[in-house]
Amino acid sequence: MHKRQGWKEKTPEGDRREVRATHHGPKWRFQSRLKGEEAWIEHDPPLRADVESLYDLMQRKYRRRRCSLKEVEDVARILEKLS
Repeated sequence: MHKRQGWKEKTPEGDRREVRATHHGPKWRFQSRLKGEEAWIEHDPPLRADVESLYDLMQRKYRRRRCSLKEVEDVARILEKLS
């Protein structure tokens, strides 16, 4: 079973950007698109800012018991690899 996390943010130019991270098995897949675009752009390797946002999101969900500690640790490992 896959799990999908998503969020929206503003780019420095002021455009809305939608990001989604899908977790399937041991792998996370990061995609994004600007508002009004149809196609998703896959990021491999993921952008550091996106992984940091996902890590913050997952920590908040863990505090509310909406995800497991293992999922938070998986995202932390991705952040370590990007450093």
